[in-house]
Amino acid sequence: MLEMDLDTKRYDEELKEREQATIAFCAKATEDFKKYTMSEIRVDYDRKTRTANVFQNGSIIRTFDFTDNVVVFAAAEDELSNYLERLDHEFSTMQ
Repeated sequence: MLEMDLDTKRYDEELKEREQATIAFCAKATEDFKKYTMSEIRVDYDRKTRTANVFQNGSIIRTFDFTDNVVVFAAAEDELSNYLERLDHEFSTMQ
């Protein structure tokens, strides 16, 4: 029983660490996109719903679901990162 409690605690701690890293990543992405003046891009992570939203000029253009599952969380991190890379490339070719 104690071992299971420790596993659950480690799992919760890993999720919290990943969530903090995602919040920092979203803040950095928002800052990085400020170099493009043609459109405002903002990336926010909502702890309550565990989603990351990509906004363009105030409207959500993409939502990424970060659930309580570490595997899904990792996949969402990769998907968000890849999407922002493609968006960055698209914007860089427009300028």
